[in-house]
Amino acid sequence: KQVLNKMADAVSTSRGKGIQAPITGRSEHISGDVDALHFCAAMRVFAEWRMLRQVPDGYKGYAVGMSLGQKDIVQNVAKIEKAIHEWIDHQATTSTPDDAVPYGWTSPTLRDLLQYEADSGVHEKLPRLKEKSAAMGLLWVRRQLHYQTALFANVIQVPDHFATAKDAISAAYTEVYDRYHGWAVQKIFS
Repeated sequence: KQVLNKMADAVSTSRGKGIQAPITGRSEHISGDVDALHFCAAMRVFAEWRMLRQVPDGYKGYAVGMSLGQKDIVQNVAKIEKAIHEWIDHQATTSTPDDAVPYGWTSPTLRDLLQYEADSGVHEKLPRLKEKSAAMGLLWVRRQLHYQTALFANVIQVPDHFATAKDAISAAYTEVYDRYHGWAVQKIFS
């Protein structure tokens, strides 16, 4: 409960004075209808949790990989947060008070943020994403979540499907990252 309270405080501070949470959970269940700042806060907790709970003593190589994963999440969440604040600033400078929802201005959902980037031409050569964008940050954070899910799914299949935990972890890496990482990064994980 303390973690959730601290997350709520951090999100409120990040959102800024007079900015409300977006309306989410509408009945039509639109994909991407997630408060972008809450998503970022949850991903920061996820990055820390993995380092604290998933790096056993004596596994130096694995610790290096997880440390790189943590840094990757934090850097990509920062891209998303930067875009969130740009979106809020854009709304404040281009909208009139009549455009605000009844209880004030809101911060974006993930869908709002991605739509804003598409509409404002951030990605000049779609489908290639601009490196320092919310879309790119979200893509790589999603890959981290996919990796974690694949890792858990594989580890519970030891020894029936994978001979060792190392084999299970390696298979998760191959499934998610192998085609995206260059040779040097792949060597860290092999």
